[in-house]
Amino acid sequence: MKTKSKIMLTLVAGVIGIVGLIYLTITPDKNEIIRTEETIEKYLLEEKSYNSSDIESITGNYNPMDIGNASISAYTADVVFKDEPEVTYSYFIYEKESKVSQGGINSPKDKNIHKEDHSE
Repeated sequence: MKTKSKIMLTLVAGVIGIVGLIYLTITPDKNEIIRTEETIEKYLLEEKSYNSSDIESITGNYNPMDIGNASISAYTADVVFKDEPEVTYSYFIYEKESKVSQGGINSPKDKNIHKEDHSE
């Protein structure tokens, strides 16, 4: 009976450990979301010369599918500009270079005023 109890206790502890690890992996860090929003806002204001008044919103996101990707962060941000409220631009951070890049556009039309040219 003692052996069965030890095995059950070990199994329960293992399951709790695995569930805890999964929870920690898929739960976003609110501070990291805020840091991502601030980094992308700084990029838009300082490197792309936008004014704060040009930006409608910057919303940080977490994508656990990007965990382990050595080049980009699992944290991204969606940006909406006031003059183009129906278009959402996605930005991400290259961790090694600390470089921000526009990664995608969710647009109902072909006119994307703020699309970045990545050939720079």
